[in-house]
Amino acid sequence: MSTTRIRGQFTIRDTDPLVNSHRVQDIHILPGVSMLDTVYKTLRSHRPDLSVLALRNILFHEPVVTNAQIDRKLTVTVDVRGAEGRVTVASLPWKNNRALASESTTHMTCQLAPGDPLDATAPLSGQQLPDDAIDLDACYSVTRHIGIFHDGFMKCVGRVAQLPSGQHLGDVSLGPAAFARSADFFLHPVFLDCSTIVPLFPLHDRLDQATLFIPFAIDEFRGGA
Repeated sequence: MSTTRIRGQFTIRDTDPLVNSHRVQDIHILPGVSMLDTVYKTLRSHRPDLSVLALRNILFHEPVVTNAQIDRKLTVTVDVRGAEGRVTVASLPWKNNRALASESTTHMTCQLAPGDPLDATAPLSGQQLPDDAIDLDACYSVTRHIGIFHDGFMKCVGRVAQLPSGQHLGDVSLGPAAFARSADFFLHPVFLDCSTIVPLFPLHDRLDQATLFIPFAIDEFRGGA
């Protein structure tokens, strides 16, 4: 069975709110999970039904960093063999339509595999938020405490609570600027990033126990537009 290679490219400029509204300390960093959107968009030309797709063993090797002098040109490469494959996201430092180096940096790798059908229209939870739900900003306060900042475009609004099951449920929505760019994405990066913020709920009243961390692996991901 032959292998098919699919490749997509795009440039992340330092002026893009995906990086300049998402800062670790004072460094502009592309949220790692936003690369999942780029993988799905690259695969749309090859797989019309992405609801049966799973990304597994997702590793984030190095963050995508920009500044006033350096943008990043990212390349998504997917090698597909049958129903399975391998994905690599790499980049070159870029400015004024030219590369600033010849050696690329690998940012993310994962395996492509068939997954159970995903109904993207089905409700994620039959439970309503309890009356003691708190403002989502309490979770963002944890990231601010450890030096990760989400400004305007990169910040969702809503409420979050802990359910009797011990799970955390958030009812969140995009801000106006992020919503205006919804058509640019398959899986909106601000929602993807927010999915890593809601689980910080247990620390919102224990900030003294919060320390800086960057997630580096996801066992499996499935998503729908």
